Amino acid sequence: MLGARPFPISSTIHAGGSSCMYAHRKHARGRRGCQQAAETHQQPSAQAENASAPPKATCFLVGAGLGPVDHLTVKAANLLKTAEVCVYDDLGAQGPLELLPPSCEKVYVGKRGGKQSAKQPDIDRILVEHCSQGRTVVRLKGGCPSVFSRVSSEMAALADAGCPFELVPGVSSALAAPLVAGQPADTQQRSLV
Repeated sequence: MLGARPFPISSTIHAGGSSCMYAHRKHARGRRGCQQAAETHQQPSAQAENASAPPKATCFLVGAGLGPVDHLTVKAANLLKTAEVCVYDDLGAQGPLELLPPSCEKVYVGKRGGKQSAKQPDIDRILVEHCSQGRTVVRLKGGCPSVFSRVSSEMAALADAGCPFELVPGVSSALAAPLVAGQPADTQQRSLV
């Protein structure tokens, strides 16, 4: 992507068997845990202040696919069912939100042209704030979180704060919409791409 800052990304497996994607502006951290890698960049006074803080939970950056629940990945559906906080924007359909448990806090951060909308630094702060409180956060994005979104800003904010996170791909509407409309991107007779 032109103009994008490159992020070294490494996949880390935690002792509990779950995987976490960790991106950092300066270094990829290999097999070290996300929390441990982030702590190496904190000053000793910051480490002492965080000693009494609750453990940071994972933030899942989840793709909602095309919108309807039946187009979610199994992993996305399972994460929504167990979320403590769901930070979501304008989705194609509200069906995925129906999977959230009643106790889940819903935070709307959608953006609409010409209307007052959440600014990206505010969204980044919300994710870090809830994750730092030890709450499992699902950041629900339409389509796939890496296509036409500001996921790199959210990844950087989480990494800078030492919050573990994981990218959960969704079905990109850029690829799926033609098929849903009955127009495959490639046929033997012609290619639409």
